[in-house]
Formats: sequence, C-alpha cells, structure tokens
Amino acid sequence: MQFELTDEIVNQIIFSMEDQSQQRVFDSEKKNLVAFNPEEQQDGSRFYPLPAWDSVSGFSIMERFVSELRNPPVKEKLRTVLSAGKGVFRGFKDVLKEHPEVETLWFAFKERALKHEISAWYNLLRDSWGLEKIGEEPEETDELVYADFIFRTYDAETDTDSLRKARICAQEEICSVYESGLAETLLFLLNSSRPHGKEDAEYTLTAHTAEGEFAGFISALPSPEGSHKTVLITAFYVLSAWRGLGIGKSLFTRCTEKLKSTGVRYIIVPCIHIPDFFEHIMFRSGFQRIPAGFYADTDTQKGTAKNFGF
Repeated sequence: MQFELTDEIVNQIIFSMEDQSQQRVFDSEKKNLVAFNPEEQQDGSRFYPLPAWDSVSGFSIMERFVSELRNPPVKEKLRTVLSAGKGVFRGFKDVLKEHPEVETLWFAFKERALKHEISAWYNLLRDSWGLEKIGEEPEETDELVYADFIFRTYDAETDTDSLRKARICAQEEICSVYESGLAETLLFLLNSSRPHGKEDAEYTLTAHTAEGEFAGFISALPSPEGSHKTVLITAFYVLSAWRGLGIGKSLFTRCTEKLKSTGVRYIIVPCIHIPDFFEHIMFRSGFQRIPAGFYADTDTQKGTAKNFGF
C-alpha cells in the first residue's frame, strides 16, 4: 500500500532506528509503527520493514562526524574514544556533553544521516510501486552553532587582554607549523599588514560564547592610510577550541557586510589569514583570487611548495 513520507513518519522511524530495544515495522494502513509480529504481519503490501540499522551503522556515523569535524581539541578527544575498543558510545556522549556547541553539530549531523537512510529506503519502495524517486531536501551546509555566540565591535575596556592573547596564539600556531627562520618571515608579513599605532583606525569584530568567553576576532584597516574605498583584513583568527562551529564564517560575513555598508568597495584579504577550506566561503561572498606567493624548501628539494602569500 502506497503512502506519503511525512515529517511525522520520518520522526517515528528515526526514533525506532535509535531505539534498538524493540523491532518494529511500518503499518502503511494506519500510518504508524507497530511491534514486529511475523504471525500477524503476513501482508507484505501493508507492513514494511524499517531501514536496516544497528550499532555498526551508528559507529560508522560517529567516525564520519569525527573525520569532518574541524575543531582540533574535540576531534582528538573523540578519536581517542573511538579507538578505545570498549565503552565507545558512552565515552562519545560524555565528550560531547563537555562541549555543548559540538554536541549540537553532532545531533544535526546524525539527523541528516538518518534522514538520508530513510529517504533511500522510501525511494526503493516508490520504485517497487512504479513511481519516480523523490529528491532529498538540501542539506544545511552552514554550521548551526554560531547563533549561540555573541558578535560585537571590539571594546577596549573588556577585550584588550583577550585580543592580545589571541594574537599571541596565532603567532605561536605559525611557529609550531613552520621552522624558525620561515616562521619569523611569515610573522613579519603578518604584522606588516597591521602598522603599529593604527589601532584607532582599525575596525575589529569579536566573537564571544554565551558565557562571555573570547572565541575569535577579525580586524580591518583602511589601506592605504586614509582610504575610504579600500580596506585590508589585518587579522582573522578563531581560537582552536571554537573552530568548526561556523564562528569564522559569521565573523567574516558580518565584517564584510559592515564594511560594504560604510561605502567600502575593495576588501583585500592576505592569504596568510585564510585556511584552504575557507576559500569556498569567500568565493560565495563575491571574492576573487589575486596573485599569491609560494615558498620552496631548497634544502630538501622535495618539490613541495606551500601557498602563504597575498
């Protein structure tokens, strides 16, 4: 018996897939789930087995989530849990409880995965009915958590120390990735885009957690000095504990929108501030690539060049 896959039915099936305590089937006549009873459910056109789902399937989703997570500290914790061999599901939940923002991402990720399985299951039924398959609703690729953060213009009275520490973290991160001589040059390039004594002319947008903890910032400065049409992004950094939550995207979007609203025409972003995965966000925001720089390690001559310039 044909039926329409409503949101209510989808939610019932998701609940059953996650609840492994009882085997259920879908009753297409009553439009609900019932306990599996092979003696009473001989009618294969009325009762449909639900999408196959077990602990192995759940573990696979957890692995996929961790592989895509861009929050280094939490990612490492979850990887350790997944390789523990026992108590994986409880350990996974415990880690997420310590990081509510990432937990929110996990719930959204898991729901999308379950809905994908249900959609595939329903399309197989539609195929058997001689009907066209339905397409899945577009997935929300934007992160869900940044709405829980506070974005505001830099406040010298409350943010000075946090901003200083964040800049130090950014410098230490560069030093941890590159050898000392190269790191010093990169830091020089990074700092030369922000001339000393120009703080008053610099526009800085900050991000804070709901509890007031500093999470990241972005800064822009008229370039050349006194320009009203061209600005240079002089700093852009999200603390590692808060990465992968959409904060960077929101900082970048809010900052560029603010600049455009003041009449700025050209916004230049040095590549040294932008990780590779962030480029698609910039392109979608109307940015274009301009000539970049590279470096080569002439000591090893391994043929490896890294993009770090402007």
